[in-house]
Amino acid sequence: MTRSALFDFAPAGSAPLHAVLQGAQAALTFARKRDRARFLEHLLLGHESRFAAGSWECRRHVPASRLGLVSHAPHLFGRMSVADNLALADDGRPDFAARSRRCVQETGLLAGVDPRQPAATLGWAQQGGLSFVQGSLREPECLVFDHVFDHDDTAALLRLPALFRTRFPFRAVCHLEQAGRLPASLGISMDTTIDIP
Repeated sequence: MTRSALFDFAPAGSAPLHAVLQGAQAALTFARKRDRARFLEHLLLGHESRFAAGSWECRRHVPASRLGLVSHAPHLFGRMSVADNLALADDGRPDFAARSRRCVQETGLLAGVDPRQPAATLGWAQQGGLSFVQGSLREPECLVFDHVFDHDDTAALLRLPALFRTRFPFRAVCHLEQAGRLPASLGISMDTTIDIP
């Protein structure tokens, strides 16, 4: 089975050297925070499928809407309830409520949380869990973990990439971090790490 590239990287003006493939697990390490932030902005929000990532050129081969995000700074609406934040992932399919309940139960990250509770009152790991559930409900081609595991309270979140890959074995997981900061327990090897200078 040939796996398609979801996005690839090349030195400016050259053929692609690295790619994040469908169904794969990969890591992108950035020398500078601003390059990571700019990459993420173009990957998820940009209208152009080609953009600069540090000194590399990146090409996105899937629509930005087919990518999900779990972030170190979850993009939640703090005054809105947990339930309302989850509803933002509603794709209009009739089974959304059932999928949402199942995803919350499978992760266990929101156990004991009142769905009416404002998202801003959740702890850091619970906000990360809510961000994961939102991202998973979109059933993305690739779930991007942005700088999630560089925090004191990440133990509860370390199983999320494997959980996503169990639910969606032919979907990709991509970690964005600064060089050398990924926990070894994630199982990312050097041959699946792309360094962005």
